[in-house]
Amino acid sequence: AYIVGAVNGMTLSDGATFTPPFTDISTNLLVAASADETDYNNCMPIQLPSGDIRSKLNLNDNAGNLGKEVILYGSIEKYFGVMGLKSVTTAYLDNTLIGTDPDDSGETDEAVTVTIPYSEKFRYFERRTSLL
Repeated sequence: AYIVGAVNGMTLSDGATFTPPFTDISTNLLVAASADETDYNNCMPIQLPSGDIRSKLNLNDNAGNLGKEVILYGSIEKYFGVMGLKSVTTAYLDNTLIGTDPDDSGETDEAVTVTIPYSEKFRYFERRTSLL
């Protein structure tokens, strides 16, 4: 995924911001499949927990991260009313580990690649969260 912006406000539809400055926006990011995405419907909001992950990824302090590829580990949950990522424990930016190495958990992960159109992911997630 690529860092494409952040959310300034309480809703994704009204607060999605794709160009600097990202003043006072340090708690979240928007990521997308393309580095030049500017349609919030094609983005996923990421909640940045306090600490190293927030301080090194947020666009308020790190405007140079805009357009960079990032790998994130966290919990897929509803955030800003859509499928998002919360409780981020690990990030890889510029091939640098930020946070906890997921391979240090002692658990064995099975690698699986699944390709689902982005709009299908949103529909699936919204159906699942509406049941909760």
